[in-house]
Amino acid sequence: MIKVESSQIEKMGHEAATNTMVVEFKGGSTYSYENVGSDMFHLIVHDTISVGKAFNSLVKKFPALYPYKKV
Repeated sequence: MIKVESSQIEKMGHEAATNTMVVEFKGGSTYSYENVGSDMFHLIVHDTISVGKAFNSLVKKFPALYPYKKV
C-alpha cells in the first residue's frame, strides 16, 4: 500500500497476481476491486492530477467491470 494525495483516499495498493486493487479511504474503510490491471493502477496512482477523480471515473463508476467488497 502506498499513501496517495487525495481528499478521500488514504492509501492504495495492487496485487498483480490477482489483478486486485485495494483502496483504504480516509474514514478507515478498505475495499478491494477486482479486474484492475497494473496499467490501470499505475495510471490512477502515478499518471493523473487527481487520484480520487481518476479512481471514481475509471473504476468506481463501473461496478460490473470492477466488482468490489469491503475487507
